[in-house]
Amino acid sequence: MRRPRRFDPQPLTNWDSGITSRLGDVGAFRTFATEFTRSNFSRLAGRTIFEQISHWNGSFADWRNAWACSGVANRKFDQITQLDAVEKRRKTDRDQAERSLEAVLKVEDLPHSKRSQLDEALARPSASKLQSRLYVLAEYAFEAWATAAGLAYTDLNSTDRFNKSDYLVAGKSVDVKTTIGIGLRQNPLYYSRRSDPYEVLVGVKSYVRSEDVLESTHYIHGVYDPTSFGPLLPELKCPRSDRRLLNPCFFQPCEVYFDVARRSCDPIQLDPDVLDYCLDHRLFISSVFDLSGSGFTAAFNRLFPTCPDDLRRAVSCLRERELHHLLPLYLADHLFVAIVNGKLIERSAVESVLFGVFQPYRDQAEYLGHLLDCTDALSKVHCKWHEDETLDDLRHGIEFSFGGVKPIVTMRCPQSPYLKTTLLAYSPVTFETLVYGRPDNPTCDHPACGCLLHRNFGPYRQGWIGKAGCPKYGTLSIERSSSWNR
Repeated sequence: MRRPRRFDPQPLTNWDSGITSRLGDVGAFRTFATEFTRSNFSRLAGRTIFEQISHWNGSFADWRNAWACSGVANRKFDQITQLDAVEKRRKTDRDQAERSLEAVLKVEDLPHSKRSQLDEALARPSASKLQSRLYVLAEYAFEAWATAAGLAYTDLNSTDRFNKSDYLVAGKSVDVKTTIGIGLRQNPLYYSRRSDPYEVLVGVKSYVRSEDVLESTHYIHGVYDPTSFGPLLPELKCPRSDRRLLNPCFFQPCEVYFDVARRSCDPIQLDPDVLDYCLDHRLFISSVFDLSGSGFTAAFNRLFPTCPDDLRRAVSCLRERELHHLLPLYLADHLFVAIVNGKLIERSAVESVLFGVFQPYRDQAEYLGHLLDCTDALSKVHCKWHEDETLDDLRHGIEFSFGGVKPIVTMRCPQSPYLKTTLLAYSPVTFETLVYGRPDNPTCDHPACGCLLHRNFGPYRQGWIGKAGCPKYGTLSIERSSSWNR
């Protein structure tokens, strides 16, 4: 780690080269220099933070190091130190929350009640051993999280394996659902729902390296409660097939939904110049957004002046109701609408500003990253068959659909509407996200197809793979093998 630089008093005063001769000895000079330096620090402490930092050639790091060693009180420095402490505390709490959501489990880890449930499931003639094992382990992963969080719960499956809900946690009935990934086949980013519109779901992502590996990893996405989206909240604009398909952004953090005790941070009073400096340099954004009322609105508008009005209203509404954790959902909704309408997005502002209001969880960030990549692709997309046709020509031909449980965005050729250039899709084999313009996702070179390709390194096929119905790289005619993901 780089050692802090010693404070150099030269920028603050003109040192007399003959001062040592007048003071007589080196010891007296050092005493005088220390007192003289402290006096200059004291004079600087009353100036704006911009003026203070200018004495260190605009280096924020050098300014902080100097004041940390000065021993002189400085209101501006104290405020920056408080902001830094709050940011670090939040990061620590967030990292701990993320770690608590992941569990690596084996069947041997199951308590007796869950082991009995697994044995019962495996006894059914049509049961898949792997799926049954992962389903029960996913339930136990959530049970273990609830135990660690100090929540009272009841395993409803212990008395009725076919109960509509799996657990009663802190007085709330929840059903645990899991997506499964095996080897090269990634977990789908979507959950399917049952017909019950009021069902509360706990989403768990379960992954195993191969069918023969006994150890599996389970990551809890959070809780989806349809009653959380009441009439007082902004309306979601993108069609979601009646909410039958749920991406990670629909899930609230478990610690928020179940009201697990979290450390609170007292709001910090900032001098106007300190706030201006933080906004100008985008420092400590999440703490700056703790400002109340008009302070938040002014800060947000200054950091993200190009933010669309509907998204700005959603952010303000969520903040007023202390529902910051729903911001990833509204951001995903906004990005999807922007993609379908062919509108460009200021990505840097989204990532630095909106993620400062609420940092998405791991899979939420991955999902939003795919959408942001897609919005980036809009600026360089062109019709596969006519390179001179760009976004302006293709905007009115953008189509959104679900391929199974995977969203697909295509752009119709204005001259031949049956020809489509794919902008966003998912692999039918590995479920990985494919985005136009990525080096690993070239557009199909067949004259009648504009799907996106990806490489599959499984043993049953080498080379490129396209959509299932691609005439050249499709998977419909490929003989499936259960060993490709081992």
